[in-house]
Amino acid sequence: MAGKMAKKNKKHQTLSLRSMPLEELAMFARSNFDQGNLRIARDAYKELIRIDKPRFLPELLLCYNRMAQQMIDKQQINEATMLIELIKELGGENAVTVRLDLAEKTDRAPDISMLSLESILIKGQVVTDELKFKAADWAVAKGEIPEGTEDTFKCHFHAIMAALAYLCARDFEQTTEELKKISFESPFSQWKLLIRGMSCYYRGDDSRAEMAFLKIVPDTVPSKMARAFLVLLNHSKYLTKTDSDREETVENACVLSGHEELKECLPRAHYFWMTNRFRDSLLHMQNNCTSFPTLDQSIAGTLSNFYYNSVHTLKEKELSRYLPSLYNIDKNSQSANTFSKALLVTEFLAERSHGNLLLHSSDYPPDEIAKTWEQCYKCYRKLFGDDPLLEAEMYLLLATNFMMYTKELHTCGDLYDNPYTERYAQQSFALAETFLQKSIKLSKCKDAYNLLMQLYRNSKRESDCRVLIENATKDFPYDKDLLVEAGMMARLRKAYTKAVEYLERACEIDKIDANLRRLLVSTITSCAKKAPRTKNGLTRMRTFLARAEQLCTSGSQGFLDDPVYIKIRRAALEFLHGNESDGNGVIQQVYASPIDSLKLDFFSLFIFKTYGVPPRYYSKLYSSIQMILFAPAKIDKAMAIIQVVSFARILEGAAMLREDFNRIFSYIAEAFKKSIFSSHDVKVCYTLAEEMNYESTCKTIVKCALKVSPEHPMYRFYQYKIRKKPADSRNIEKIRSGKKLLEALLADTLTAHDLETAALIRKELESLSHQEKNAIHSPFPFDPSRGAGFGDMPDIFNAIFGSDFDDDDDCDGDCENCNLCDDDDDDDDDDDDNDYYYSPPKRKRPARRKKIKQKK
Repeated sequence: MAGKMAKKNKKHQTLSLRSMPLEELAMFARSNFDQGNLRIARDAYKELIRIDKPRFLPELLLCYNRMAQQMIDKQQINEATMLIELIKELGGENAVTVRLDLAEKTDRAPDISMLSLESILIKGQVVTDELKFKAADWAVAKGEIPEGTEDTFKCHFHAIMAALAYLCARDFEQTTEELKKISFESPFSQWKLLIRGMSCYYRGDDSRAEMAFLKIVPDTVPSKMARAFLVLLNHSKYLTKTDSDREETVENACVLSGHEELKECLPRAHYFWMTNRFRDSLLHMQNNCTSFPTLDQSIAGTLSNFYYNSVHTLKEKELSRYLPSLYNIDKNSQSANTFSKALLVTEFLAERSHGNLLLHSSDYPPDEIAKTWEQCYKCYRKLFGDDPLLEAEMYLLLATNFMMYTKELHTCGDLYDNPYTERYAQQSFALAETFLQKSIKLSKCKDAYNLLMQLYRNSKRESDCRVLIENATKDFPYDKDLLVEAGMMARLRKAYTKAVEYLERACEIDKIDANLRRLLVSTITSCAKKAPRTKNGLTRMRTFLARAEQLCTSGSQGFLDDPVYIKIRRAALEFLHGNESDGNGVIQQVYASPIDSLKLDFFSLFIFKTYGVPPRYYSKLYSSIQMILFAPAKIDKAMAIIQVVSFARILEGAAMLREDFNRIFSYIAEAFKKSIFSSHDVKVCYTLAEEMNYESTCKTIVKCALKVSPEHPMYRFYQYKIRKKPADSRNIEKIRSGKKLLEALLADTLTAHDLETAALIRKELESLSHQEKNAIHSPFPFDPSRGAGFGDMPDIFNAIFGSDFDDDDDCDGDCENCNLCDDDDDDDDDDDDNDYYYSPPKRKRPARRKKIKQKK
């Protein structure tokens, strides 16, 4: 029955081929030949030969030769021999382009030699690319070519062999020169791409190597080698679980990467791992790789690290079977010492991987984590001896993680939501302190010093912190950062003499740090201010200020490092010590300098007040300053004053200057109303007024600025900040409206190339995005645009605002805190309300109803 059906199908196919027109049948035959469907092409060519034999016989013979070559490749010698005889009958001896070499035989099957393609190479016939590439593959595999081969083929062959030799010698320049001799139409073009890719791979240019490998034609010898290189470049991209040849590819990759010793064990272990048989992969490596596990830097050491550190990536169910296998790995060794060392290696690697697993998990007590790591170091010490630096690094690692867990616990609001309890937090804190002290004792580690100081600061242990920083400066006498840290700590506890000592040592190390020099000058002036009001104290004060003037830079015009401003401080201290004549003499030197007298006036006033100088010494100065502030305001004077205010607000005792600051900012507001100003003036004055909480001044500055330039992006951003209210951060509609406005404003800012304002807008947008996640929706269950819809929803209105429409409402229209009595002329409801936030309409007071007296 099956035979009849086959004959029926064959007859139906023959009839269909016979029914096709000649040209269509010829196109059908050639298409199938090009696609490799040789049997269908053969049947079509047979029908074409019946119609026009002289025209289509060469194409049929070419098809027969291709089929014979496939049979030779599959070791089907008898079938190939019969087909070659048929070719000879149809076209003669010259029609055969393949030939069997039966002289060389092996135990398996007759070998196919280079001679099967010899006629193509010598005669120079036009053949398919497949045969060309196969000829090139055979030539490279044999390392020789037959005599009489055409010159082009011979030249390209020698270029490939020379390029391979240069590649093995790592002479990449000569390799490139040899490859230039080969064109991309050559049979050796695929070998050229392979060698080029290998050259890029060994030079470290992975992207170009990948491009070269991907251009190689599939089903060629270079393509198999290229795939192994692609797997080495990107394992996850070019090798999947479904690839049938993945073990062969991994084996080729082992050979090409120089690790031929792994080609018998790694492919199978890789297969197990890819199919989620992790324990079987580990056991296969243990049984077939004699150098596994190991701690050296070889490929076996890399594999050991992989298998032992993979515990961090496995799931809990897989880990329950995998982790015991790590501890139970046995080594087959002849020597007892070697066996003992191998067990120590496996124990060390297992303890290290287990310690890492515990360290990155929040479900284990700190003392258990510490014991695991200490056991790991014991194994290491048995293997390699004591290593204090490694031990110190281990303790530093543990302390860093314990400090992090303690911080996370204290920042968590509810202890029950955190895997750590309060007991765990105390353990973490105590162990962190102990381990940092051990690390300092073992290696004098600077990082350990810094972490322990941070720990003491967080727990407010000032005395321990002071002792620690003194020890740190002894161990690191030339470390600038530690000296500056010690100086700052001394300043905080007002030990200015000690702070000067540390900062002077830091300045000796780095003499060009201007900020450090200013800090030293400021500390020295604090020492002078602290000097007692005695004869000896006066001498000390003058000595300190003389040292400060020596450190200053003439002409710097800085309030901390200009000699003129140091003299003002000296005059104040002279007045405090009762030396009026000396103080007046110093003031005369101050006003002889080229600095703006307005700056000197205000700076002197602020210093005298904060230092506590009696008013009789600066009464004339105060009177002249009051005349300036009450005179018509000018923007240039305002900008000079604002510089002094920016510095004076951080002075010790700046609270005494609050009244002066109030008058100054009123002067600045008046200056913007009556003067011409620049955008820089707006930015400086607005920024300082905002930082010092002068909202009315900010509003005046922005209002005047927008009046001059209403489209200026910076002014519009300042307007947004003024109109923004704290309650807006909890209303999602207002947050979204603000984001929409800022996004449009950001586009205008970038168009104006104002990068500084653009950065501020981006920061504000990030803040709004964060607020949007935590904001609540508007309390209105209807669209805010329906402002006139309250009358249609009395129940909703009453539920939101309360039921105030009773007949017994006693409001008489004069309540101070009543929503019904909101005055339309209130100062808070001026035209500063922003037009991009939605505000619900005010409630109107209902008309009072007259009470009707009931008749008895």
